Amino acid sequence: MPEAPDLEVIKEFLDQRVIGSVIESCKVLRPTVVRSLAGEITTDLPGRTLEKIERQGKFLTIGLSGKRSLVINPMLTGALQYCLPAEPVQKKTCIVLGLAKGQDLRYLDDRQMGKVYY
Repeated sequence: MPEAPDLEVIKEFLDQRVIGSVIESCKVLRPTVVRSLAGEITTDLPGRTLEKIERQGKFLTIGLSGKRSLVINPMLTGALQYCLPAEPVQKKTCIVLGLAKGQDLRYLDDRQMGKVYY
């Protein structure tokens, strides 16, 4: 399970790379990890800007434009991957966010224990 110091490093890494990026696309490959209270994630996320990233305990919160948020609870096996879209999608990839800066932000979870709340 990612501990608080691990999530802090992830937060700082993403702060430097994705803040201000616009989400161009969203693909949910494993819907069991998604919990949405704000509509269909694949249609509502595109066009939103990533505004801030915070760590709150064992949760990573990504603040989006339009007063929306993605809250990631990686649990035991969850991870984030920041890569080029040409990078092969791993079997354990659950969500792929295509960013306007020509990168993907992917949530991976081998056992699908973690959750992504929208």
